[in-house]
Amino acid sequence: MSGKVFIALFSGINVGGNRIVKMAELRSFFEDLGFSAVSTYVQSGNAVFRSDKGDAAALTKRIEAAFEAKWGFHSRIMVRDFGWFERLVRENPYPEAAADHTKLHAYA
Repeated sequence: MSGKVFIALFSGINVGGNRIVKMAELRSFFEDLGFSAVSTYVQSGNAVFRSDKGDAAALTKRIEAAFEAKWGFHSRIMVRDFGWFERLVRENPYPEAAADHTKLHAYA
């Protein structure tokens, strides 16, 4: 597989039965944008994909605009490359909390 791995985190979809986006439709949306190896996680609005072009900032703008055009509402989207998440874990200032995922949170 080619391309850099990115993770897209959507805000404000599939919460409390509002702004429903089915994950199969979200996967197709990413594929239609030309991304590959797309996978999603339950109804979370989180997607992992590969892209040969762009950085996280450019991809965020592109995906947000296309998402709003398709679904008719704005969702804030955070796109980061896989290396960003690797650094986040490696540089965790609270390693003692890492074993309990309910106590460790990241803010970007």
